[in-house]
Amino acid sequence: ATLTVNGNAQNAGTFTNQGHLYLRGDLQNTATLTSDNGDLTLDGSTAQTLTSSSALSVRDLTVNNSSAGDAVTLASPLT
Repeated sequence: ATLTVNGNAQNAGTFTNQGHLYLRGDLQNTATLTSDNGDLTLDGSTAQTLTSSSALSVRDLTVNNSSAGDAVTLASPLT
């Protein structure tokens, strides 16, 4: 399945991505977010930040951000 988030996303529960997640804003994770069986694409048009209280598990990360300069900031580790 495909899910597109046109703004910012905040996860405070358990979210497991097993498809295609397109994120056009910032991501703030304060619980459990795994994307080890799915794809995460950051395709915003402004700078994006990924913040998590723990390491984010991502199988395939694609950065397709059209912002000039530092398009994506990883404020937390990825595994």
